[in-house]
Amino acid sequence: MTYVNALEQFLTASICIVLLYNFLTTVLFCFQKELLFEKKKIQIGQKILLILTLIAFGIYLFTAKTIPTDLFILPWIWGFLASHLFIVRKNRWLNELLGLGMLLAITIILFFKQTEIIQTVFDVEMYRIKYEIVGAYVSLGFVLGALFWTKSA
Repeated sequence: MTYVNALEQFLTASICIVLLYNFLTTVLFCFQKELLFEKKKIQIGQKILLILTLIAFGIYLFTAKTIPTDLFILPWIWGFLASHLFIVRKNRWLNELLGLGMLLAITIILFFKQTEIIQTVFDVEMYRIKYEIVGAYVSLGFVLGALFWTKSA
């Protein structure tokens, strides 16, 4: 296993673990708040893991010659996870479960149609503008995550 393959595995596993945990806490909090309590150590661990994932993804972008198109979705997921973990609002616009459902629906659409969307909008191949795609996915994921899927105080 090469260095780049190890980074791919770390990125995928860490994003999936944080997403799965937050998905389960959202579902359990919406149905029965007594089942699961937010623990401060778990929140700090998730924030540290997200920061490490961002650093690892930056290293991966600069060292990998080509990036598989299915890994381009990870910055989008990272963006809305980061907004969920770092932003706490007094009033939410949507129910937390509904907001998460909307973000996951957008994620599924992007996963299957991102190549066509990017080639239609930019008229170039994805590997030529990989930095712009990652920046746009992180920022758009963070903004939409802050609007749709934030924790309440």
